[in-house]
Amino acid sequence: MAVLLACCAGARAEVRDAAGLVHVTTGGPTDSVTVGQRFPVTYTLSAPDSLMLVAPAEIDAGRCRVVSIAWRESPRQGEVERIADVVMVPVALDSVAVPPVPFDFVAPNGDTLRAWSDGFDVPIRRIALASQDVRPLKSQWEVPPDYVKWALIALAGLALVAAIVWWIRRRRRRVIAAAPEVRLPPDSIALAELEKIAGMGLIERGELKEYYTLVADVVRRYLGARFDVETLDRTTHELLAELARRRISVDGLGALLEEADLVKFAKFHPDLARAESAIERARRIVVGSMWTTTWRSTTTTTASPIRCS
Repeated sequence: MAVLLACCAGARAEVRDAAGLVHVTTGGPTDSVTVGQRFPVTYTLSAPDSLMLVAPAEIDAGRCRVVSIAWRESPRQGEVERIADVVMVPVALDSVAVPPVPFDFVAPNGDTLRAWSDGFDVPIRRIALASQDVRPLKSQWEVPPDYVKWALIALAGLALVAAIVWWIRRRRRRVIAAAPEVRLPPDSIALAELEKIAGMGLIERGELKEYYTLVADVVRRYLGARFDVETLDRTTHELLAELARRRISVDGLGALLEEADLVKFAKFHPDLARAESAIERARRIVVGSMWTTTWRSTTTTTASPIRCS
């Protein structure tokens, strides 16, 4: 209706600043959030009841993703207060800034009045890498040249374990129940492992094969835990076929795994920028698949979700 009114105004319609007529208040997050954690944002617009709001179909959230937008209004004497309840999700590891958002109103004479909200910063809380749930990154195992030495070491280890068990049973010491172990969700573990890989300096040392192997293994372990599917013992083609059979779509997965296979098995050497982007592409796969199977059922929005670049 507002768009039709603006069109009927013809050549007289113009965009003017709504300062003094429309008051916009922005309510951002009050505390830091982690990557992938949803947080609410409210935009409160107070305007005369003679102005008609043109509700935006999309909101520029910077390096955040808009999950849902819901509008409500509260009429008052001579004016209307309209409130947009927006749910956002950060997809960057560092603090991000949500830019100001324009809101357009149509005046009775057909002119468009534009009001701007305030921008705000979203502080990101990093996951502690000291957590026991984060698997230590190991280099690729090589076949030991001396089998006899390793066999003796294994037997000595088994003997030591047996001796400890025998000593504990003989002393009959009371076992104090340990505090329950805090388990992190698989997406938090994967993001922390990727961050650790980024700080190992493998690209700078030219160790691309180990770098791509570690990144691909982190993504495979996460997908296995997320979708309950065997990922480590399957080839890239077999894994993609199994996910397709289950109707699971993960953007960018095939390209990343195939690039890793080329580096590991075909001695492919990508350029520096392409190699460095593998970590960010893996993060997007983890964050993007966190709500892959529940997006349609949990999103209640009047606008399409926005994927930030």
